[in-house]
Amino acid sequence: MQNRFSYVIGCVIRENDQQVQPKIVAKTIKTKTQLYRPNVIWKMSAPNQINISDLTVDGDITDLQNKKQIMSRHETQRQIAPTFNFNLVFKGDNDLKSGRYLAKVVMKDKQGHIWRFSQHFTVGTPVKTQMVKRWTMKWWYWLLIILLIIITYKLYQHFKQKKQILRHEKKS
Repeated sequence: MQNRFSYVIGCVIRENDQQVQPKIVAKTIKTKTQLYRPNVIWKMSAPNQINISDLTVDGDITDLQNKKQIMSRHETQRQIAPTFNFNLVFKGDNDLKSGRYLAKVVMKDKQGHIWRFSQHFTVGTPVKTQMVKRWTMKWWYWLLIILLIIITYKLYQHFKQKKQILRHEKKS
């Protein structure tokens, strides 16, 4: 089997000799419950027409009331496409109480570009950890299931017996 087709992984077309510098812009921060846990989502974008590769992301969320770090994020070898909007998600294990917080992120790429962001945000209503409610079968569910099985079996026997009696009557 031979393949006559090929593809280009990356293609750079230039209008002039000026290098395009990568840029990352921090936007809004919001809180949301995802997968039953409170998360802080920081929307960001890379508005330039350049691919940012081998990006290292280090960030944390600090509660300003007690100066305690409540969430952190570390990521390596991330890639960001040109003109791309993306979310940095800080996943929490505990409830996120109402109050003021500080989000900080440092990003570094393999060319040595460094981006530092910090932004204050406020949580108005607490974001709670939602516990998964498991469906547990009570004793009366089991009783109901057993009764349905017994009734179904008895009806089956009754109709089977009635059918045999009708056959026997036809023969006589």
